[in-house]
Amino acid sequence: MPIDWQIDDETVVQPDISISCKAVTGQRFKFAPTAIFEILSPGTQKKDRTVKFELYQSQGVLYYVLVDAQKETMEVYLLNQTGKYELQTFSDVISFDFEGCKADLHLSRVWSKN
Repeated sequence: MPIDWQIDDETVVQPDISISCKAVTGQRFKFAPTAIFEILSPGTQKKDRTVKFELYQSQGVLYYVLVDAQKETMEVYLLNQTGKYELQTFSDVISFDFEGCKADLHLSRVWSKN
């Protein structure tokens, strides 16, 4: 289920999917998640690609993933050493390192019709 992330007293967002390696106490995150996945839709795509992209980057979210279910694609951005997102290249498998916990996401399984 989606969970709110309270960035400050005036800024609260609710990513579609959040991954954190830290324990969440209470009803919302009070720290930057390790990874955020946003599902693109015609109504949210522009905000996800601009406002949220900049916000998550500035707050130090390690991975930002834009999921386009219509095109069956994912754009994976990784925060680099200078604090900027870099688009990652991959074939069928996206490898994530969540603070020492490694996970592979197989796109062929995500988009499987079976």
